[in-house]
Parts: sequence; structure tokens; C-alpha cells
Amino acid sequence: MNGSQAIEHKGFIERINGDSIRVKILSHPACDACQAKGACSISEIQHKEIEILNGTGKYKTGELVDVIMSQSQGYSALLIAYVYPFILVFLVLMAATLSGLNELMAGLLSLSVLPLYYLIIFALRRKIRKKFVFSIRKAE
Repeated sequence: MNGSQAIEHKGFIERINGDSIRVKILSHPACDACQAKGACSISEIQHKEIEILNGTGKYKTGELVDVIMSQSQGYSALLIAYVYPFILVFLVLMAATLSGLNELMAGLLSLSVLPLYYLIIFALRRKIRKKFVFSIRKAE
């Protein structure tokens, strides 16, 4: 993947368990210049851990690596985490308002769908995880 089609972050290998590699992402000022920073929650968090499956075994604990995710996967994550819940809340709010509920009840009802949405996402996390594939390479 070239730089325009991938989202990259520097990190170091924290742990290796079989074919699973846990990488801790480093937060640094370069996030300010990144085009994807508005959609990326990594730029807002000091440290983030990512698990990379099917590691090749050529890495060592403590080694500096680049974590790579395709830009299209980044957009998919953005849709699942922010856009779909917003649309769901908006649709429930409109339906509740049109059905004659007062504004307070319509607002509370529309917000009450969020925990349900995120519980469903949590329940489907293994299926969703298969959709998002991170790769690593040795940092230059």
C-alpha cells in the first residue's frame, strides 16, 4: 500500500503470543498533519493497543514498527462507530416526533437506541474484527 491509500502509525511491539502480536501505538505531533486525524481516534488518545493476527514471527518484543490499515477500512470503521449511530438516532427521533410523542420523550427514546446499537456491535465484534486487517512492517 502506498501512503495515499493507507493509514500508518508508529508503534512498538509490546507482546508476542504465538501468531498474535500486540502493538502499542505511539502518539506524536505528526497526527496534527495527518489528513485522517478527524476520523481517527488514535490521534486523541495517548496510547492505543492493537492486536495483529497471523504475525510472521520475524519480530521481537520492543521493536519499533509501522502499523498499517487501508484507508477504505478506516472509512468503514468511521461509518460503524459514528455515522450509522447518528443516522439511527436521527431516524428514531423523526419517527418518534411524527408519531406524536412530545420532544422530551422523542429525544430520550432516540438516545436510548445508542446503548442497544453498541451492544449489538460488541456482540458482533468477532465478525467485525475479521473485516479490519492491520499489518505491520519494520519501522524505517
